[in-house]
Amino acid sequence: MATVTPIIRRSKRDKTGRCPIWLRISDRDTDRFYSIGIKVLPSEWNPRTNRVRKSRDNADTINQIIQEKLTEAEAEILRLQLEGQYATADDVKAALEPGDRLDFFAYWDQHLDELEKRGKIGRLRRLRATKKKLEAFVGKKRLPFDEITPRLLTEFETDCLVKGNKQSTVATNLRDTKTIVNRAIRDRLIKPGESPFLHFKIKSGQTAERVKLTYPEVMAIENLNLEKDSDLWHARNVFLLAFYSAGIRFSDAILMTQGKIVSGIDGAPDRLSYRMGKSGKLQSIKITPPARRILDLYLSDDKDADSFIFPMMEGYDLSTPKKLYNAKASQNTLVNRALKEIAKKAEIDKPISMHIARHSFADLARTSGWSIYDISKALRHSSIEMTQRYLKAFDDKALDERMDALCGGGK
Repeated sequence: MATVTPIIRRSKRDKTGRCPIWLRISDRDTDRFYSIGIKVLPSEWNPRTNRVRKSRDNADTINQIIQEKLTEAEAEILRLQLEGQYATADDVKAALEPGDRLDFFAYWDQHLDELEKRGKIGRLRRLRATKKKLEAFVGKKRLPFDEITPRLLTEFETDCLVKGNKQSTVATNLRDTKTIVNRAIRDRLIKPGESPFLHFKIKSGQTAERVKLTYPEVMAIENLNLEKDSDLWHARNVFLLAFYSAGIRFSDAILMTQGKIVSGIDGAPDRLSYRMGKSGKLQSIKITPPARRILDLYLSDDKDADSFIFPMMEGYDLSTPKKLYNAKASQNTLVNRALKEIAKKAEIDKPISMHIARHSFADLARTSGWSIYDISKALRHSSIEMTQRYLKAFDDKALDERMDALCGGGK
């Protein structure tokens, strides 16, 4: 339980020799200090009673202010005890702070509320999980901004690794924390020069191998004889459309509607228009002949423009961002399960999922001689640097193969 003691801070003596009166708030782990805004000479302070000596002008008024703040602090300790909580020094100091001053976790909660209002459910869930992990590590619900230090980040990283988290997972947690820190800097709650990440480097860990299919493997999937309108049939078709349409994401593919097929000059479907869920930007891509063959299986004059092309989202309540997110996540799981069965039927010994269509397109474009600018544009990446990171695993393997060919050429 926290204790509160009035003191003077002799180390903070000003040019006139006066020292500030503070409340020292201590718990079993740390000390916090709260200034009452008054300074006295050391000779005017009685260390036995922890009050200003009667000989000092306005001593009664100053001692009354000290007592009021002391009573306020002790009331907070009692309140937390009645609620069955351990009163920390941070809890008591926060109760004494004027106004509704935010701490780091409270500020983080504000960002979570913003994400929920904007319907960014995926990001909301990830950032909420990271906040809970950091809260569990520090062991309290309040975290003053000035306590977010490189040392705290290092200890948090170590704690996560000791608990069995992968370095890549820990890196994601730390990047989430950095996101909130950067927002606090933008909102002038943290000075730019005081960011803990100026002296802390996030270690990403080993880059996971990016699984991708060769073009013959894609053809093997396309040539499978699957029962029409079965789950496997639909899963195969949405995977192939994603591959033949520059690796569009699963969530974008299953939300495409009949009315987003833009006809060309000859009256045939020519472009596929859709709003990319990750960025919200409107996108348009040319419908290739293989993609058109898939679309022709679903397009019908009997369906209205708002009908989904693929049937995965039919029957779901999509009235709120949370319900939409849950529906997409559920179908993504079911389709990925179906793709694993499809891979077995095609005798492909690789862990296939919907995202593999994106990997496979990117690698095919790279090996076909596309420039990184064209690949970046096709993948709808926000920068060339993102595409470079995306292709790095593929490039490393290609270099390994060239080294083997070079060094084995003399055998």
